[in-house]
Amino acid sequence: MPSVAVIVAGRNESATIERCLRSIVALDYPPELIERYYVDDGSTDGSHGVALQIAQDSAGMLKVLQAPLNLNGLGPKKNALRAAIEITRADLLLFTDADAEVPRGWAKAMAAQFAPRVGAVAGLFAPDKPNGTGERLYRLERLMHGAISAGCIGWDYPSSVCGANFAYRRQCYEELRGFARAQVQAGDDDLMAQAIGRKGWQVRFATGADSTIRDLRFPSWHEFKDAKRRHQSTARLYPPGWLMFFWMTLAAQVGYLGGWVHTCFELSAFPVVLAGSLVRVLCDYFLLAALARSCPLEDWRRGFLLGEVLLPFYLLLQPFLALSQRFTWKQRVLPVKMTQSVECQES
Repeated sequence: MPSVAVIVAGRNESATIERCLRSIVALDYPPELIERYYVDDGSTDGSHGVALQIAQDSAGMLKVLQAPLNLNGLGPKKNALRAAIEITRADLLLFTDADAEVPRGWAKAMAAQFAPRVGAVAGLFAPDKPNGTGERLYRLERLMHGAISAGCIGWDYPSSVCGANFAYRRQCYEELRGFARAQVQAGDDDLMAQAIGRKGWQVRFATGADSTIRDLRFPSWHEFKDAKRRHQSTARLYPPGWLMFFWMTLAAQVGYLGGWVHTCFELSAFPVVLAGSLVRVLCDYFLLAALARSCPLEDWRRGFLLGEVLLPFYLLLQPFLALSQRFTWKQRVLPVKMTQSVECQES
């Protein structure tokens, strides 16, 4: 079995940090082959103290670090992650987020995917059981994102993966000389997966219950908006093929919604537009059904039809979230791209 390092970076995560770190301490992996790191990125809400207490209770299994001063113009999260990467000499680097709860067999399940030419492995990050319409819609959007990510990886064309359930070889990190596009705020996951693929390594999507991580937090609207802004900030750096696909997707949504508007003026078009809508709904349904079989999911059908109605509007909104050059993240106002002359401002 390969040696692994499980790395979590967090800032002001008091609501979820205890469940996250206790699940990491409980991972079933040979003790001599696993290291566990939590890197605190300047928390002000007491979560650092919670992490220190769990480290003390774990009898040394969990190591708590402080993110160093960011002197290299890295995005803050990348700067924190690098603090642990530079300490460990483990073969595999496993990453999750401070608002995640990992299954006991997660480290084994991810490590088992690393065949000789596999450089990176992604998995599903599924929100916890939702309450209310907003949370169901959020969960549906995240599951759709996971299904599309899995499908693209299956076609050997990795695009977007989730950093809350991601792993790669230390060798890949060294070949890339660190993070891909290190000065970009986001991209510690999707840009890394793309860069590893371009180096000739395979990327896999791990299935099964032990490979699926639970998302413990449903964001507020402002948190969701800023998270999307952060994620979308990397879209302009995607390969040309993906950018073309992105704009084709937007054009398809315009055509779809335009078709329904057209039926208001031309009733004879209604059967054609309705038939097209049913085909779209069925395609999305069977896509999510395939994901639910591969990564056991509960109650994924609730809110599906409402989500199908709202999804085209959401897809049209996404590009506008990427226009901003700044966003708020973890109580910081951050630029899309970091430079040595730019300091993070507290909000």
